[in-house]
Amino acid sequence: MVLAVVFGGGAAHGAYQAGVWSVLGPRLAPAFVIGSSIGAINAAATAHMAPQQLAHWWQSLTSLKTRGPIFARRNFVPLLEQMLRLPKRDQRAVLAVTTRLPDLRAHVTRIDELSVADAREWLLASSAMPGIFTPIDRHGTSFVDGGVVNDLPVDIARDIGADFVVAISGAGIGRIGSDHGDVYLKPSRPLPRLFNFRPAAITEMMALGKKDAEMTLRHMTFSLPRS
Repeated sequence: MVLAVVFGGGAAHGAYQAGVWSVLGPRLAPAFVIGSSIGAINAAATAHMAPQQLAHWWQSLTSLKTRGPIFARRNFVPLLEQMLRLPKRDQRAVLAVTTRLPDLRAHVTRIDELSVADAREWLLASSAMPGIFTPIDRHGTSFVDGGVVNDLPVDIARDIGADFVVAISGAGIGRIGSDHGDVYLKPSRPLPRLFNFRPAAITEMMALGKKDAEMTLRHMTFSLPRS
């Protein structure tokens, strides 16, 4: 069975995904992980960090000076590079979804085989929300947030070869298709604003993610290999 984990977009709501992953991560051994926007960043982080490390990493984001998303992003880049420099924990492939301009087509890049600099740029492209962040140029072509065309790329995961998909929503504002995966985790109540990186908000979202994942586990009727 080819297991894939899909992470959706949602800016600061990625903290919710980190909470989910703290519960599900130790129980899953995906062949590949894929995501759009902050989901691409979380997907990459799962390949370099243990689930609890990812939770601590999200807590460290609260120390950023967050006077607006652009300023916060500038301060976020060093933390992103630090994460990408960590050794990979296993052989899972890491895929980032971006939106190609000007034709608005989904573009998938495998980033775990790239240099830190290249992987960083693709992750920044995947999370380059139009109207807030400048498009990222890659080899003469511009790319923006993958959530513009596919904020929860379950269909892409299936096209790549996934037999079973665990999808973790980021409650973003981008488009999602009708296929939400075989197991779909989404916030059981409304989350704080998209760019609310304040400590209390991050803690709240992580706690809700953990709670929702624990509730989901109680209703799972299948078993998956441990990582």
